[in-house]
Amino acid sequence: MLDLDTLTTSAAPATSACPVNCRRRSTEIEQDTDSSTGWDQYCENKKEYGTHDHDLGSFSQGVVWDAGCVIPIPDGYDSADAAPLMCAGATVWTVLSEYGVRPTDRVGVMGIGGLGHLAIKLASAMGCHVVVFSSSEAKREEAFSFGASEYHVFRAGEELKDCKPVNHLLLCGSANVDYSS
Repeated sequence: MLDLDTLTTSAAPATSACPVNCRRRSTEIEQDTDSSTGWDQYCENKKEYGTHDHDLGSFSQGVVWDAGCVIPIPDGYDSADAAPLMCAGATVWTVLSEYGVRPTDRVGVMGIGGLGHLAIKLASAMGCHVVVFSSSEAKREEAFSFGASEYHVFRAGEELKDCKPVNHLLLCGSANVDYSS
């Protein structure tokens, strides 16, 4: 549990850009089984940022959050650099850490946007062989700079040639995927 009294100005607290709070006040008797699993996003009684408690002050000079959703940003780490890790990074890390991805695996990443670039970086940092699938050549150089091992242009309806199977595939794009291809 984070002790907010020990935070200094330089160790600024941060919260995810898309927090889901399923925690209960001690005065509430009802128990929520999803909140005890650590998968708050599946809680039937969740309270999501932007759709609940509009009086939090989050679009002002301050904000009130449950301490369980607040993480200190280390000294010397810019909040702007921490922000992508708080939502997109956490989303990708959950998949990589909870579904048996190992350093010896071939991990496919389809889509090189916010989630995709973090998926490439994190999977590469884990030691995985990262295979990127994109609809064009436009992001090839960027993908390799993030740690990709392979880059394949893959368009709906076309056959993918010269690509070994992947152990895990992270769909990080917003385009409709033609699974029959």
